[in-house]
Amino acid sequence: PSHVIFSLYSLWDDCLLPGGLYIIEDTETNYWDDGNVIYGYRLNGTGIGASPKDSSIEKLKQFIDVLHREKMNHTRLSVMPGDDKLCSISFAKNVLALHKCTQNQINTPPALGKYFQFKNETRIEEWMKNARASNPKM
Repeated sequence: PSHVIFSLYSLWDDCLLPGGLYIIEDTETNYWDDGNVIYGYRLNGTGIGASPKDSSIEKLKQFIDVLHREKMNHTRLSVMPGDDKLCSISFAKNVLALHKCTQNQINTPPALGKYFQFKNETRIEEWMKNARASNPKM
């Protein structure tokens, strides 16, 4: 649900220390149909194939592309402020974990991919525009 992404965007950069883990649980609720209620919260816009604006799972799938930005030689590829400090995402049944890079990893980013040069700047810009359109309004 969208409130999960709002929380991530609110806490990631300023509250999670380098090397920390950000855990999101109850991820199965993203697949429940509209109108279901969990913990008194009515789900809106959820269900399989929902928009990244409403589904935290769909939004977090965008971060997979962000994790590979250095290998595409496109360090500007970004979904949210601070996602350059994201080192890994682990998906499991009903839970996922985002690992924030350690300070050493932040200070020494991965080498750019030497065998691949992403040349379609327009395509990257369009991807970022679409990905950011589903960001929460902060």
